[in-house]
Amino acid sequence: MKKLVIANCILAIAVIFSFCAKPDLTEELIASTDAAAGDRATCTLVNSPGNINTTITICGTNTNKTTCVPCGAAAPSATGVEVFAGSLFALNLQTPITISISNTNLTALNLTAGNNTLPTIPMPAGSCFKFHIDANCFITQIP
Repeated sequence: MKKLVIANCILAIAVIFSFCAKPDLTEELIASTDAAAGDRATCTLVNSPGNINTTITICGTNTNKTTCVPCGAAAPSATGVEVFAGSLFALNLQTPITISISNTNLTALNLTAGNNTLPTIPMPAGSCFKFHIDANCFITQIP
């Protein structure tokens, strides 16, 4: 009988310590190192007003499997191409992302990605500019 009481006490202590040692589920989720998936957001890239006399090509959108050459690259190294007749567009993008925007004729870009608007960017015919949009929908021009 004495052995049974001692065994029950040891079992009770083991049960208490097994629950105390386990982290809470929210602690496990917060400690996850999968930052890439958690940092993604959908931001809408908008250019307005547009110039109907130009064609805008956005490279690196990841919206399709078409490969393209970003600004300053020597070979195709980005995926996703969107083409807009006229420079007025609204495009949903998974961010963070870096894109290149090129044009056919003289225009100006008035870009916003949700949380900020860039100053008007004059675009001579045939030019190409790079931009980065972070997970908070802030767009910045890359020199």
